[in-house]
Amino acid sequence: MQSGMNRLFFRLLLILSLAAPVVISASWFIWLDAPARNNPHDPKSPLYIPPTPIGVLPSWTPSNSPVPAVPTNSYTMTPTMTVTRTFTLTQTPGGPSNTPTSSASFSPTVAASRTFSPTSTPGGACYAPDQLDLLTTNGTGGPNPCVANSLQPSFEIVNHSAVAVQITTLQIRGWFNQYAVAGTGWGGDTWRTHVYDNTGTQVDAGGIAATETMASGTYGSMATQVTFAFTTSQTIPAGGYVIAGGAGPLFPINTTDPSGKFDASCNNYSGVGGASPYNSALYYEDSHWQLIEGGQPVCEYASTNVIDPNSGIPAGGSTCSCPTGTVATATPSPTKTNTPSPTPTAGGACYAPDQLDLEVSDGPAGPNPCTGNSEQPSFKIINNSAVAVQVTNLQIRGWFNQYAIVGTGWGGDTWRTHVYDNTGTQVDASGIAATGAAASGTYGSMATQITFTFTTSQTIPAGGWVIAGGAGPFFPLDTTDPSGLFDTACNNYSGVGGATPYVSGTWYEDSHWQLLESGAQVCEYTAPGVKDPNTGVPAGGSTCTCP
Repeated sequence: MQSGMNRLFFRLLLILSLAAPVVISASWFIWLDAPARNNPHDPKSPLYIPPTPIGVLPSWTPSNSPVPAVPTNSYTMTPTMTVTRTFTLTQTPGGPSNTPTSSASFSPTVAASRTFSPTSTPGGACYAPDQLDLLTTNGTGGPNPCVANSLQPSFEIVNHSAVAVQITTLQIRGWFNQYAVAGTGWGGDTWRTHVYDNTGTQVDAGGIAATETMASGTYGSMATQVTFAFTTSQTIPAGGYVIAGGAGPLFPINTTDPSGKFDASCNNYSGVGGASPYNSALYYEDSHWQLIEGGQPVCEYASTNVIDPNSGIPAGGSTCSCPTGTVATATPSPTKTNTPSPTPTAGGACYAPDQLDLEVSDGPAGPNPCTGNSEQPSFKIINNSAVAVQVTNLQIRGWFNQYAIVGTGWGGDTWRTHVYDNTGTQVDASGIAATGAAASGTYGSMATQITFTFTTSQTIPAGGWVIAGGAGPFFPLDTTDPSGLFDTACNNYSGVGGATPYVSGTWYEDSHWQLLESGAQVCEYTAPGVKDPNTGVPAGGSTCTCP
């Protein structure tokens, strides 16, 4: 019986083992349909979170990114027209009578111009009610920005309009790489900028303050835009001008370049002459700087009603359209003119194979000869010939009262005089030596003739020039006058502007000084084929006849 029970138990166990999978499977499907499931990945669960579709991954195809164009700065200098501001200085034995009889005229001189590499794109009409011209130079003592840590420019703005222009409406703009930053510590001081009338007389009371601002962006291949603005109210008279950075640069523009150089690649769009910085004694037409008036680009004028082909073009290449008019073939650099007081008397033919021009200035830091004990002139001789001219063939002559003597102790040193080609590059090896000699006699109302002669052999290239007294005055002219003053009556025939001395660094046409070549008088030329009406006239009034 026991064995029968065992067989029954085993049969029941077998039945249950066969039925268990069926029961479990059925219960699984029942659970699937139950509402209480908490699996968030189960589509039938109330907690189900649908997945976010990722879509189709994009395919990537490599492409060559364009390389930003780097402008090629061409520093080819071209002869340019000089603004000649004419005034008559009437000198009376009893004292100065410095009464300007002002008239603006224009005569060419050599100043340099860089050619523009980007193609300009018209961008609307320029703002042209006022006829202005912007010129640029390396500030006095400014470094070479390609090897130093800053750029230090100076500017001149000439007003060729018939009306005065408010300086606070003007701005100057330039463009640089991503490392350019505003300089700190100095710049924009009132003494750095002054306004002058057409006779060269300062008209502002205490100078003009200025500001420097920077903006980042894309300006052609440049990344920084610098804007200089004037903040002191002052009008620029008709025919007058502004020197922004005369006694020193207007502002420094510094750099954050890890190399420590302002322009390590020497390819900034705006500058002061590139690898060979501009001569700080000259102002250059340079379309890489732009003049703004009333917030709009200016159509520049080289002289009254004569459009300047070097109007500023932004780094992006977009410029404005000047109105139709006469276009200058040359552009101005400030040079002023004294008209002679004696009446010239024909004295034979001039020595005129070479076309030369003599200009005069007060030497750097030179005193006022009417109130000081000396006169310290500087000179510029421009070779407008098509051939080179030997500097030792040239002399400069002036006439003074009986007390004038050539100073001793300094003067005529080689470092004071240099010769430059038409790009402003120095061509002499180590300077030009010179001598000064005085002779007594009767020269009109004067009693002393002083002659300067160059003694170092060097040719002046065609289109080049000589600066005699650039880093310092050329020679001192001293006096034995008991008063201790060089020109007590302020009536010497030759001088540096009379009671109001010339602005050092600005060159003046002055017929009271005479240029000689090979001992003969020179018929001066302000440009190739253009005779200078201010050819030197001796104190006695006898001059030569130009061809």
